[in-house]
This record gives sequence, C-alpha cells and structure tokens, in this order.
Amino acid sequence: MSGVRRFFILVALLSGLVWAPGARAGTINVNSTAQSPGGAGNCTLGEAIQAANTDSAVDGCSGATAGSDTIVLPAGKYTLTAPDNASNGLPIVTSDIILQGAGAATTTIERAPMAAMSFRIFQVDAGSLTLNDVTVRGGSGVEGGGILISGTAVTLNDSVLTANSAGTSRGGGASTGTMVAGQLTLNNSTVSNNTADQGGGLFVFGTLTISGSTVARNTAATGGGSIHCGGTANISNTAFNDNSATTEGGALAVTACGPAATANISSSTFARNASTGSNGGGALSNTQTVNITDSIFSSNQAFSGPGAAIRNAGTLTVTGSTLNAN
Repeated sequence: MSGVRRFFILVALLSGLVWAPGARAGTINVNSTAQSPGGAGNCTLGEAIQAANTDSAVDGCSGATAGSDTIVLPAGKYTLTAPDNASNGLPIVTSDIILQGAGAATTTIERAPMAAMSFRIFQVDAGSLTLNDVTVRGGSGVEGGGILISGTAVTLNDSVLTANSAGTSRGGGASTGTMVAGQLTLNNSTVSNNTADQGGGLFVFGTLTISGSTVARNTAATGGGSIHCGGTANISNTAFNDNSATTEGGALAVTACGPAATANISSSTFARNASTGSNGGGALSNTQTVNITDSIFSSNQAFSGPGAAIRNAGTLTVTGSTLNAN
C-alpha cells in the first residue's frame, strides 16, 4: 500500500473518530393524563418513563434515545390512583430524565386524595431526574413521600413539593435515605405543607443545594422542618417560614448521623419557625458546623429548651446577620 493511500485512510479514520456522534438527547411527548397503561396508542407519563428507561418506544411513547431524554408534560392534572410498583405511583427512574412541565401552577402530578393505598410519587434509583415547572403533591411513602433519591441526583427548577408525607419516617417532600449519599438541588422552588418524623420538608444525607426558594409550613415530629443530615448544605436567598418540629430545629436541623455535616447559609430568612420539644432551636438546631452570612432570624420560638432562634451545640459562625424578636 502506498504511503499516500495509507495517509488518506488514516485521515478518514481520524475524521470518523472526531465526528462520531455521541449519545443524542431524545424527546418524548406525553399526550394523556391517564395513569398507565391508559388507552392503546396514547403516551402516558408512566409509559414515557418506561420508554426513557429502556431507550425504546412504549405504546404511543416514541423518541427515546440512549442519551438523556426530555419528557414533555402538557398542562394538566396527572392523578395516580394506585401504585405502579410496590411503593411508587410511577415507574422507578433508572436513566437520565428531564421532566418538562408547562408551569407549576398548571402541571400537577399527584396521588389521588382518596387513593386506597399509600405510595410515593417518584423513586430515582439510577441516572438522574430533573423536574422543571411541575408540582408534586400528595405522595405518601415510608421514606420520601414525594421523591426518594437512592444515591443519585435530583434537581427541581421552578417546581413545587407540597402536601406529601413520610409518616413516621424521613423526608415528607423528598428524602435521600441514609444508605448512600445523594444529591438534591432546588432552584426557585417551593417546599410546603409536607410532614414526616424527621425532615418534614426535606431529609438529605449527601449534598443539598437550595437557591431562591421557599420552605414553608412543613412539620416534623422530631427534627427539622427541613433537615440536612451528613454532607454539605449550601443555602442562599431562601425563606424558611412557619415550619415546626416537636423536638428541635423548627426550620432546619443540622446533625451528624453520618459524615460530618456542614451548612453554609447566606442571604436567607428564617421567620416564625418553632420547636416545641426539650432540645430547642426555634429556627435552627446545630450539632455540627454552620456558617451564616447576611441572613435574618425573626419571630422564631423555642417553647422548651435553649435557642429561640438558634441552638448551637456545634460550631456556629454568624456574620452580617440580624436576630430579632425571637
């Protein structure tokens, strides 16, 4: 083979390597608010998740690829009346899925109020789940009433977690559990009116990031309307209002049930939160490391125990902040 021929073959091979396409993103369009299986030829939300998980068409759901898939969810109420599997109203997520709603005020995924059985809405076992412009409401799980995150990553953008319950367990709105560290990120989202034994709103073992959000009216029987347990919490421009806990940390409990916990809180507001138990900490109970900058703690209450605003049993640094009328 001549040198010139070998040269052109090599160029062709290298060009193929350079221009070889990677995993493409797919789009799956839901066209039915029914719970799976729905009508023949329709694409329900459950079927769309199955298609994304398997990279193949399911009933009327086409467009899934080997890459990340976006499920487009038109405005409507997607009511789940029975579990799809043992504990969840929807199929377990095992791939990278972006769920794009039409707006949190008009796109709702909910467990039927009169459903005969208790079940959470989402469980994410592999890949990742991003919720854009949707509301998740009414889930009821042993752990993570709205969303259970099993060592994976979940992101909420402009979305709402509300009226979910974890009963006597953790994370009414969402929970990572305590077995494998997970990631939960909230941007411009709302966590409200959720209940649990620990972390009425959120229970996170791993990494929690909250920006521009509202955490309000959540209730925990023991620790924290929102509780970060192990790992790192970065919270900015967020309002914690009217949350309550029976024992400690009406809004936020930073404790160590795993690796050392650190919370960095900036430009946030803690108002009218309350703890009613012996450990105190009307807004914040800290047994690890917390750094607070440019924030406001106002009108919080500890009915029994120290710390109308903050109970500090760990390392606490407060700069440029206001504590008022606690």
